[in-house]
This record gives sequence, structure tokens and C-alpha cells, in this order.
Amino acid sequence: MGAIITTAIFVFLAAGGCGFAAGEDPVGAAGAGQDASNTTPPDAGEPSLSQKESGEKIDIKISATGEDEKMIRDALDLLKQMNGEHATNGYDEKWRDTKLNVSKVMNKLHEQGCDEIGMDQCGPGETACVNPQNPSKVRITPEVRKLPPTMRSMVMGHECNHTGKGRPNYMHAMCPEGHEYAGKPACDTDAHGSYASMTTTFGNVAKFCTTCTGLVTGDARKIRDSQMKRLLGEAKEKVSSDVGQ
Repeated sequence: MGAIITTAIFVFLAAGGCGFAAGEDPVGAAGAGQDASNTTPPDAGEPSLSQKESGEKIDIKISATGEDEKMIRDALDLLKQMNGEHATNGYDEKWRDTKLNVSKVMNKLHEQGCDEIGMDQCGPGETACVNPQNPSKVRITPEVRKLPPTMRSMVMGHECNHTGKGRPNYMHAMCPEGHEYAGKPACDTDAHGSYASMTTTFGNVAKFCTTCTGLVTGDARKIRDSQMKRLLGEAKEKVSSDVGQ
């Protein structure tokens, strides 16, 4: 069995291909012991925009009930509200779109194999994971409730980028000696990896979103800056020149 690709708040599993460990900055992980004032709090509520400002329907199946279903749906709905008239060259290269439209991003990931997002089990303290035995499903755990709304939405995109059969799943690279996460598979060397892809996407939200609230664009900027720290080599050079910091 291959390594389970995970997103964790408090515990980093050595077998995980993607993890957010305790002690990371709150935008990157909403980690324990961090200053909650640095990011939108989890109970801030979803920003409200008019229906005409929303993007296209996201076709990914939600396998959850009650409040969990609402939480996942709200996270996807927030992604639908991230639109703009412009996008960077890197965004166009990754998502084949010259305009910011994050619902289209999610539907491209759906076409590539992200069929389902639902409540399920991952490792202790993990917010989300993709199990190679069922690579088309993003598993969400109750830990994700501790994240602010924009971060929940980012986690959906990050994990969907790991899904699919017969395509690269973009396992993360080991962070080098001297890095904040040295010796952990918590970095990207590929500009199409999940950290890199979300840096590009939310960097464009920060720059170009015309339908976002100030809270969302502010959180998108923090996500861009946090995820950029995980990029190495060519990935960092390419993404940083595209969306800056």
C-alpha cells in the first residue's frame, strides 16, 4: 500500500505525502499555539455574495450529512465566489484559463479524478487525506472544522490535486536541511504539485478577485505567502516570479 497523502494540523505522520504539522504558521496549518488574530477565525462565517457573482456549479460529489455536508458545501461555494477578469501566465499554464475562475479549477480537478469529497478517517490530528486504495476520494475529518473558511476551501483544492488514477498524484518532496520542515515530505519541487498549485491559485485570488470580500482576499494573500515557503528550486522560481510575495 502506498503512502496516504495527508493534511494534518497537530500531528505529522512520517508516511504522509502532504502534512501540516504543529508549530506551523496559522495560515499554513491553523496550528496549535498560534496567534488566531493572524487569520480569519473559523466562526467568522462564509462571505456572502450575490448569486450572479458565483461561478459555475462544482460537480464533485459530497458524501456527508447534516452539518458536515453543509461545511463541505460551504467550502466549495466559497471557491465558486472567487472570480476575476484577469489571471497570471502561470495560472493559465496550470489551469488553461486567462481569467480567474476557481470553480473551473475544481471542475478540471474533477475531470482529472477528484470524484468525491466526504467525511472519513485519516491519521490522528489530520484534516484531510487521499488513500491510494481509493484515489478518487478526498477524505475530510472533523479537524477541518478548526480551520477558517478560506483555509477549508484551500484544503479541498490541495487534496483534489492529489487524486486520480493514471495521472501524477504529485507526492511532496522532503524539505532540505535548514528548512523549517527539514526531513519531512512537506515541500514541492514540481510547479504542478499541490502546494505550488494552491500558491498559484490563491496568489491569483489575492491579485485579481473582483467578487471576493476583503476577508477572502486577505486570507488568500496569507495562504500564498505561507505555501510559497514550501516551494523549492524550479517550483519556487517559477511560482514566485508569477504571483510574487
